[in-house]
Amino acid sequence: MAKLVRVRVRADHAERAAALLFELGFDSLVEESRRDGVVLSASADAGLDERLEQLRSASAEQHLATDVWVEELNDDWQTAWIAALEPVQLTPGVKLVPREPEADTIEQGAIYLKPALAFGYGDHATTRMAAAWLAEHCAAKTLLDVGTGTGVLCLVAARLRAAQAHGIDIDAASVDAAQANALLNDVSQICSFATTPLGDVRSTFDVVVANIDAVTLAQLARDICRVSTGRIALTGILEEQRESVCVAFREAGRELSHSATEGDWVLLSG
Repeated sequence: MAKLVRVRVRADHAERAAALLFELGFDSLVEESRRDGVVLSASADAGLDERLEQLRSASAEQHLATDVWVEELNDDWQTAWIAALEPVQLTPGVKLVPREPEADTIEQGAIYLKPALAFGYGDHATTRMAAAWLAEHCAAKTLLDVGTGTGVLCLVAARLRAAQAHGIDIDAASVDAAQANALLNDVSQICSFATTPLGDVRSTFDVVVANIDAVTLAQLARDICRVSTGRIALTGILEEQRESVCVAFREAGRELSHSATEGDWVLLSG
């Protein structure tokens, strides 16, 4: 049975707590405002006990007042979660739709997904910023999406007329889901996916995008610069983490600038 991790925090701690959950490898982050604060929900299965211990320890170190508990989910809960999802307009011309296309008819600009709790949906602020950036920079270009998850940004690039979009993720189940989504949207001729670690990628790309977390982005800076022959865009970064990412990429030979902000999240490009 799937398990859902719940984290209750003060409203002004929500963005920092969300970033921490991302860094620790939790999936499918959902934020809900309540009278007693904000409740963040995230799914996890493998290594849950270890991740919970890391979460509590890191929360204490960062002085985040968190209340953490775990709920087991039945099939009815997951069905209700999927039924409640609404389409998300990522860019003026690209819309994320949480269902399969009807009668094999694909609406222009629509990206169809079969939502799964384990992978989330793709409606986070960082996804919207990355999609808006791609709308200006990926047409007729080759693209690499580092940490592709279910492939949303590759699918966005395909809808925005990228020449090729390749996504990599170390999680095999995510790559399987991304491949299924490419088939669902009839873009398998443009989008490809693999579990190849970034350090083993030998091809280069016109555009590299990564929506991960600040710590991982800093660790991958040299390899991201190595595979990029043109523009890069990075998000999953809080405002307070911006400088550390900029320093890591500056040391790797690439100067970044601030391109977008939504809430406390930023997108850097170079």
